[in-house]
Amino acid sequence: MNQSPTDCTVQLCTLSTGQSIPLTHRDGSFLLICLDGELCVTLNERTLMLPSCCLLICPPNSLLQMKCNSQCTFIHVSATPAYLSKRYNYWKQILPMMMSLKDKNLVMLTETEAARYERMYACIAECKANEPHTTWTQEALDASIYTLLCSLFAKINEVCGQEEQETDKRYPYRGEEYFARFMKLLSQHYKQERRVEFYASELCVTPKYLSFVIKEVSGKTPSKWIDEAIMQEIHYQLKSSTISIKEIAYRLNFTNASFFGKFVKKFTGMSPGKYRAAKCG
Repeated sequence: MNQSPTDCTVQLCTLSTGQSIPLTHRDGSFLLICLDGELCVTLNERTLMLPSCCLLICPPNSLLQMKCNSQCTFIHVSATPAYLSKRYNYWKQILPMMMSLKDKNLVMLTETEAARYERMYACIAECKANEPHTTWTQEALDASIYTLLCSLFAKINEVCGQEEQETDKRYPYRGEEYFARFMKLLSQHYKQERRVEFYASELCVTPKYLSFVIKEVSGKTPSKWIDEAIMQEIHYQLKSSTISIKEIAYRLNFTNASFFGKFVKKFTGMSPGKYRAAKCG
């Protein structure tokens, strides 16, 4: 199946010392394997150092900025929920697994593991170079990407401390299923809907029941998930765009700029204008 670059991207990149990549907003999952050199990464306002033989795991909706401390080579893999959902049990397994990482975003790899991922990338690159491009060469490319992603997800699953059979565990009252459906709805509607009542209605349960289930499964309430999603979007818009604060408030369905300002101040301690100046200064 053909995919556009925005669906799934696997690339080998080299950065020179001092070279940087500006802030990006990753709607899907993003994985980076540092093969040599050193990268300084800002992930959701946390600064992380990536040495060689290191895996960086970025959950969906992460804000990412990179700078090379010493010439480095890395493989980066990004995939949208739509792409992953067609090939894996994304909403019920991969997304909860990624979200459960919390601050465990860096994973040291053995030289053997890093070399294995490099060979997998070489296979993908070879498949891309195959001509003529036919249904069979595309199938080979898809299979190579699938192999790499499965290997990376297996590593992430290991980091999460989950045995393979735990991905099929069931929380009380079908909680895991509700969490998967809630996260899917959130990814689709967080820019317009911040009310727990909306998500509960879509799932045909009461807000109280949804809050209990989501907290039971993820350790966070639905309100917390919603606030984190919208604040990441606000941070991105304020830092990386020149859109007016009034326009940002309108796009994110706030009733007015004043309410938007109170929302931002609640989480940052600053007005949107001051927050933008502090982040861009």
